Amino acid sequence: MPASLAISPYWAAVHGFSFVMDIFFRDIQQRNAHSIPTDGPVIFVIAPHANQFIDPLVVLKHCGRETGFLAAKKSMDKFWIGLFARTVSSIPVERPQDLAKAGKGKIFMRNSGEQPLKLYGIGTEFTKQVGPRGAILLNSSLGSDMVEVVSIESDTELTLKKTFDIKSESQADATLFSEITGATYKVVPHVDQSVMFKTVTERLKAGGCVGIFPEGGSHDRSEFLPLKAGVTIMALGAMAEHPGLEVKIVPVGLNYFHPDRFRSRAVVEFGDPITVDHKLVEDYKKGGADKRNACSKLLDDIYKALKAVTVTAPDYDTLMAIQAARRLYIPHSKKITSAERLDISRRFAAAYQAFHGEPEVQSLYQRIKEYNQRLGYYGIRDHQVKNTGLGYKAAVVLASRLIQVVSMALFALPGALLCLPIGIIAQKISAEKAKEAKAGSNVKIWGRDVIGTWKVLVSAVLFPIAFSFYTLVTIIVMYWKHGFGLAGLLLTAIFTPMILFLFTAVAIRTGEVGLDIVMSLKPLVLAVIDPKSMEPLRTMRTELQQQLISVADKFGPSIIEGYATGEGRIIKPEDFAAKATDGTIKGKLLFGGALIDGTTQLIGGTTQLIGDTTQLIGSLQSEVQKRFQRVEVQTFRWEEVSEGEEDEVFFFHKDDVQALRDDKKNA
Repeated sequence: MPASLAISPYWAAVHGFSFVMDIFFRDIQQRNAHSIPTDGPVIFVIAPHANQFIDPLVVLKHCGRETGFLAAKKSMDKFWIGLFARTVSSIPVERPQDLAKAGKGKIFMRNSGEQPLKLYGIGTEFTKQVGPRGAILLNSSLGSDMVEVVSIESDTELTLKKTFDIKSESQADATLFSEITGATYKVVPHVDQSVMFKTVTERLKAGGCVGIFPEGGSHDRSEFLPLKAGVTIMALGAMAEHPGLEVKIVPVGLNYFHPDRFRSRAVVEFGDPITVDHKLVEDYKKGGADKRNACSKLLDDIYKALKAVTVTAPDYDTLMAIQAARRLYIPHSKKITSAERLDISRRFAAAYQAFHGEPEVQSLYQRIKEYNQRLGYYGIRDHQVKNTGLGYKAAVVLASRLIQVVSMALFALPGALLCLPIGIIAQKISAEKAKEAKAGSNVKIWGRDVIGTWKVLVSAVLFPIAFSFYTLVTIIVMYWKHGFGLAGLLLTAIFTPMILFLFTAVAIRTGEVGLDIVMSLKPLVLAVIDPKSMEPLRTMRTELQQQLISVADKFGPSIIEGYATGEGRIIKPEDFAAKATDGTIKGKLLFGGALIDGTTQLIGGTTQLIGDTTQLIGSLQSEVQKRFQRVEVQTFRWEEVSEGEEDEVFFFHKDDVQALRDDKKNA
């Protein structure tokens, strides 16, 4: 960040919301930010657009350059969103679909095939409602496809530029292809974007940065939406208008682990800058077919660059199999970062796409699906399977963790009660906004791409209000009950928010760790009650891991440079040979001693949590850690427990399965 801009409204806003992001997310890792040009015009192209207003905030937090994002004018017209968007130099874009109006009458097409682009109306007024270069938008039951109108013959007849992309053939037969019933529709006016393109060009000419989501709107799907050509017009148009201007295009991949959940994780990866070929600029200047081909070629390069920094899959089942393969492939003894996990998932996705027709790959895919089904039957996660074989030792770990959960619940209770009203309101409002978003979109499955945004916005507004209210109540109590004077009341007004923040921070940290531990209890219970019943699952996992390693070794060298020599591998061959710790208690400890030491370790761990929030008790934290250092951290497996979050898919939840399968069937 340039020093001259350190106190500008732009950077003040970015820093303010960066603090909010740090609270909402447990961890955001960035990769390859050093590849971003430090000066000159840059266009950041970001995908997938899975988290509405949070997506640009994540990029602004990590890109290090002042960047103005293209934002829907409809959103910027909302006071608070517009205020922040204008502060961070956003560029408003009028989207045609935001101006759509219900069309009069109903429309139908003749299914004879003789004139596939002709659209007819029943009680319609095409000549009055449809303007030059306007479009017809189908209703959501038919797929909400929007097609430009080429010519208008009469109030009841017009010609389309292309055929509609129909989502449901059966629904279309009953409505769109029926001259009796017809289908409802909307009329979309043509929007002149010349002012927006001019603003972008001027910003690039001045050496500035522009951010754009080429998919258009946000969504919660597993694959990219079709990329729009606007980004290519911006880059090629600016370079064509200003010879000598070198615009760099930086692909940005946003990869979330549950984008709508509080204290989830994310990885933002910046790809290598794309240098625009000057031949494409010359072709762009020629116009016509040459211009279209130049835009198409550049858009294809952008698409490939975005695929290289994200993980996508054609459907839910494939995405689940890829994530399961990653979990099985990584040895328990190997600790890697979220970014490295993302890399492994990306490699498995590429390998499946390249070799999915091979018998070995198909066999592995089916066995992984079966393994996932068994995990669902037992209600546990992959990383918990090994703990089902601890035998009597599981009772020790289970007792220790139960004590931890109770103790952490007590520590988290004050802050949790303070934040409970905010959480309930944020949850309710975000759920309502998700319903509204889904109802108004043809691409959203559940509307979860807006949940995280509204949780952040609502919380950012309610937290100051709630803390001010709590502080005011405390001041009143101190005055009426304890007779505080002016000095005492001023100190109360200063220290009460600080104490409230401390309670909240402790609640967040102890709460998230406590919930992670709660999630680890079920396999321990199974291990105590009937450890032999889980033996087939453990055996299946071991066999499946060996099969996966064998398949990876066979096909890996074909797609990963340096795989055979080990240089291109994240997991080295020797990592598979390393003996993983099984979560059992090590050292010469008796049963009772282990339980007592486990309890005292909990005290030290909780003290450390508070010490992370405030330095006032730092010395006490150090003493407790020294006193109980002989109890190994592996006894409680903090990092192992917290990895459960990453066992899930990036964009989906379990109840999405049927909707995705239906969507695929209707496609």
